[in-house]
Amino acid sequence: MRPTSPFPVRFAALAVVMLAPCAFAGGGTETAPFYAVTGDDGLDAETLFRINIITGVSQLFAPLGHGTDGEVIAFNPYLQLMYHWSGSGDDIGDAIMETIDLVNASIQNVPWDGLHGGGGPSARPVGALFDLTSNAFLVSDISRCLYSVSPNGAVTTIGLLDHDASALALYDGVYYTIDNVNAHGVGNTGATLRTIDPNTGATLTATPITMAGVTIENGLYIGADPSTSKMYGFLKGADGTTYLFTIDPTTGVATQTGSIAEPVVSGSFAPPPDSFLVGVTADDAADPEALYGINPGDALMFAIRALGAGTDGEQIAYSTYDRGLYHWSGSGAENTDAIMEKIDVGGAVASILWDGLHGNDPFFSEPPVGGTYDDVTDTFILGDADRFLYRVQRNGLVQAIGQTDHTAEGIALLDNVLYTLAREDTNLRTVDKTTGATTSSRSISMPNVTIEETLALSVDPETRKMWGVFLEAGTGNRHLGTVNPITGVAISRGVLSDKIASIDFVAPDHCPVDFNRDGQANLEDLQILLFNFGQVGTVLQGDTNQDGVVNLQDLQNFLFFFGAACPIF
Repeated sequence: MRPTSPFPVRFAALAVVMLAPCAFAGGGTETAPFYAVTGDDGLDAETLFRINIITGVSQLFAPLGHGTDGEVIAFNPYLQLMYHWSGSGDDIGDAIMETIDLVNASIQNVPWDGLHGGGGPSARPVGALFDLTSNAFLVSDISRCLYSVSPNGAVTTIGLLDHDASALALYDGVYYTIDNVNAHGVGNTGATLRTIDPNTGATLTATPITMAGVTIENGLYIGADPSTSKMYGFLKGADGTTYLFTIDPTTGVATQTGSIAEPVVSGSFAPPPDSFLVGVTADDAADPEALYGINPGDALMFAIRALGAGTDGEQIAYSTYDRGLYHWSGSGAENTDAIMEKIDVGGAVASILWDGLHGNDPFFSEPPVGGTYDDVTDTFILGDADRFLYRVQRNGLVQAIGQTDHTAEGIALLDNVLYTLAREDTNLRTVDKTTGATTSSRSISMPNVTIEETLALSVDPETRKMWGVFLEAGTGNRHLGTVNPITGVAISRGVLSDKIASIDFVAPDHCPVDFNRDGQANLEDLQILLFNFGQVGTVLQGDTNQDGVVNLQDLQNFLFFFGAACPIF
């Protein structure tokens, strides 16, 4: 059986990764950074390349040259490290496991157990992926064994595959392999995309891969790009060319995008870390109208500060223009019952006089139900309970866009396309942001969860992943999860501990624990917090959640950010 993680990834350690400066950031329609490693033959054998997965243009990143036959890489997004397996034979000298820091190209050996599922010496690795659900890698070998390999090198044999899995991929919660029929040197041709049971290695489905105009010799790599929600790969043609492709996993039809000159045998996307996610609780939450930090890895929440302004309705959206988190709350008379304010996550809250949301009633501002920031126009797009959409300027001026055919409880922009989640159903819609008209609609599903209602939506500007909050039927659980806008499949990252009404990602430079404003959350800041520990007052260094006392909650908040870079603003 495949082991599961006995406890969530350490909250503080993950936060350091989340908020650390990223070497590569997604943007536009670009894919996440992609790397590939060459095999043991050729001019640049056992070398890591940075590759444009669309065109095949490559740049040498670092020579590796460790181990003997067999080269496989997979990226750990929690630790922001590329892992590399190479060679067969002795676990210490011939078969190695190591990490590659993609920021400074430093390489560190990882003592490990080796791949001994077939008996005898450690077998040659042929495929790998990192599994977020178990915080471990799935690795396949030339003996067709499937393993779980922890980041610290512990190996557990899962089972036996019925094919040579030259690559493994996880897409929409489904585990895929692509086979390498020439792995043993036989002369067969073709490639097959399979789905497998990750707990046993058993094949569930098998779909032949086709590519127009190309005779396929064998498959080499497949992987899911979190930035575009597409599956990419490369394979070897009968003419000796290594072809890049995108693939429809339901049909096996591959579309050629380019070719790679280097004889690469394994690849991996290396997305930047998740940005800092915050959420505001609903009016009927256990801790109502409060701002929380949320760990995207497992949905754990920590309190940042109370808000408590306005009446029914809570929405937040982050402006990349002025690096401010904006909050709308309440209904009724604007500026008393219905408010707009700007929040410094680690400091003051400034009220903004605004026009309110008066789509149907000039004397009553409707409660906000969805919101996002449009960096193209430097305005916010808000939705209200009467199904109207509005553009709201940072100074509080409001202009109605139009009335939609649904109540947009979640609103987000991706590649300048406006997406909404409806209160009336569980569909993800695209909406014309100039009129409010629905242009497409797709049902959302979540493996092993029946969704009763969709509640919030946001897009991480760094990774370009879409996130949402989903109410589970029958349990009342609110799942935080990623959403594939192409397929509508949502993957739960965990259950939120309170009723989050709205979420958004804020820039990593909003760091409420950089007390001395030196741009780092470090030991000097910890000393300041400990010096003031137990003190009570209205303005205290160390009071991260502004509750008037420096206590264990503030220490927990500090550990969440410890090690993060916090540029002064």
